[in-house]
Amino acid sequence: MNSKAKIFVILLTAGILSGCLADIRPEALKSDLRADADTRGRQLLREVIDAHGGLDNWKQARTVEFVARDHWEHWMGRIMFMPQEESGQLMRWQTSLGGDQAFIEMQEGPNKGERWVMQGWPMYRAQPGGQPDYGAGRKIHFYVASMNYALQMPFRSANAEIVRYGGQSSLRGREYDLIYITWQSAEPQKDVNQYVLWVDPRTHELEYLQLTDRELMKAASGFMEFGGWRTIDGLKVPSRITSYKDVEKNVVMHELVVESAAFGVELRREARSKAPAPVMGEFGRRKTRY
Repeated sequence: MNSKAKIFVILLTAGILSGCLADIRPEALKSDLRADADTRGRQLLREVIDAHGGLDNWKQARTVEFVARDHWEHWMGRIMFMPQEESGQLMRWQTSLGGDQAFIEMQEGPNKGERWVMQGWPMYRAQPGGQPDYGAGRKIHFYVASMNYALQMPFRSANAEIVRYGGQSSLRGREYDLIYITWQSAEPQKDVNQYVLWVDPRTHELEYLQLTDRELMKAASGFMEFGGWRTIDGLKVPSRITSYKDVEKNVVMHELVVESAAFGVELRREARSKAPAPVMGEFGRRKTRY
């Protein structure tokens, strides 16, 4: 199948699925709810966050900067989602902790110096020495917003309104504790995301994040794997985040490899600035909010 035919099949499938609403609740939470599901879920989430350095320490850090490369393994990801000019380009990625302000700059390659800036929710892309292009920013918004959220896990999950223990389940030959988090209602909602944290029962480290992405498509869901946790300034950061097309078959979409991390950096002014009023109106408020 040639590239054009592949893209047609992808778009056709996406169109068929777009009316479906992904529901990633653990099976144990779709039937009879355990009486202690909420209590156990919140207790376990606290233990997970503490195992990664603690929520207070994370909040006090305020910002973080990663130097990373994203390697796009699968042809579908490269065609449909890859925002970099080349797979594996070195990026400098700054973000506000607990927020959606981000500054990303290409450190090498044909577009060295290109900037991606997310200002709360609106986002632009700018060539070296060029002006902000919010239209171009919209095209890569899904990638930046989802990875920016993943880079702040498991801490960002602390503000979830619904936290429930989903029992244990196995994945690729190992057993994990499941924590289901969402907002407003435990039931699937078209404008609210769902997340399931797959946690190592022994270390309480986050190993997988199962998620929906209502911004991309109502039917969109996937898995991210977190590996090589290391401690920097008392907080754990992953050495890699692997996004899967098929986690059971180990089919990788792309893998973000973190080469270094530093907390408490000064976030670039562009990310701290507000987008112009007309742009704010165009982007609107974040649909899923979370």
